[in-house]
Amino acid sequence: MATIALLCSDELLITEIRNIVKPFDGFNLHVLKNHAAALQFLNYELPEINIINYSDPLLKGEETLKVLSADPWLHYGASIVLHSRANEAELRAKAGGINLVSVLEIDRLKYYLPRVLSILHSNRSLLNQWNFHALVRSGLTGEFIIEQDAFDLITHINILVNFLYNGNLIGHLERESLYVELVEKIMKALQKGFKGKLTIDFSVQSQESIFTVTTGDPDFLWSEVLPTTSAPGSTNLMGYSFQEGAAKLKIRIEHRKLGTGLVPQFFQEQKVQEFKDQQIVFSQGEDSTFLYFIIAGKFEVLANGRQVSVLTPVDVFLGEMSFLVKNKRTATVRSIGAGKLIKISKEEYIQSLKEKPHYAFFLARMLAERLVRLHEGLI
Repeated sequence: MATIALLCSDELLITEIRNIVKPFDGFNLHVLKNHAAALQFLNYELPEINIINYSDPLLKGEETLKVLSADPWLHYGASIVLHSRANEAELRAKAGGINLVSVLEIDRLKYYLPRVLSILHSNRSLLNQWNFHALVRSGLTGEFIIEQDAFDLITHINILVNFLYNGNLIGHLERESLYVELVEKIMKALQKGFKGKLTIDFSVQSQESIFTVTTGDPDFLWSEVLPTTSAPGSTNLMGYSFQEGAAKLKIRIEHRKLGTGLVPQFFQEQKVQEFKDQQIVFSQGEDSTFLYFIIAGKFEVLANGRQVSVLTPVDVFLGEMSFLVKNKRTATVRSIGAGKLIKISKEEYIQSLKEKPHYAFFLARMLAERLVRLHEGLI
């Protein structure tokens, strides 16, 4: 069941959106009619989808976007922003730090919101950050089948690039560049025209993602709309190639190897510790007085000298179990290649909970999900 937070006080608009959401099985709509109630719900419930009426004065749309943008690590939900004749370019800029799926004018809501929700409903597995680790470990594959429509194309691309960003596989600048590159390249096919629908097959692995784009037109050739020589994007993330006589466009995205990823807002001022290859973070049997937030790199977990796991930024924390239950370290953690961590003392973590108590709920939920995955044998 995916939770939708609707931030809106307009009763007519609420009724309209309820009727739009109702046919979608698996969506649970919660209405928040003022700014304070909305922030409390967003902080503690962590909804998978946010529908924000930016033009509603009781919801303080600009301030809400600032809150979501300030801590995208916590507020990862897909956001749909509604407006009444606002400057859409400025609005997108203000929402730049959030997981923005679509910006919709309220007057055109009846036409576009069902389409956005249909796309999100069909791709619910990509909305849930908590399942990201298991998905990438096992190799996530799937496909989008898209009508020849720019709106649908942009919505699907937003979902893909935000999924990679939320999983810390690409950074903020890479996300923006990748979005532009994908839209520009595939829009050229729409502008040329072809028979049938557009298909994007995607494969997300630990080191890279591959998108294969095809049309339903046997006479369509990508070489007629794109240069035959691939040039990586401005972030050096992406290259493309033609397959099957240029009938398919294969786009490869290299995931980030090292760099600053999404960091909880409270910990953004903390000092980052850098580790060299094979450097010990902590040893088995030591007192557990610190928790570590993983920014970048890989860290192997060794119990009695045997590797039992490898942790990456998608695991978020390392050393959290013994930290919370006051046990001694049950394993040694050692870096594999270069890595970056934030070292958090109990005093610092308690202070973060005083200022942002919803972090406690986040950690509890993350640990519960990890236990579920362990039980299911996924990790």
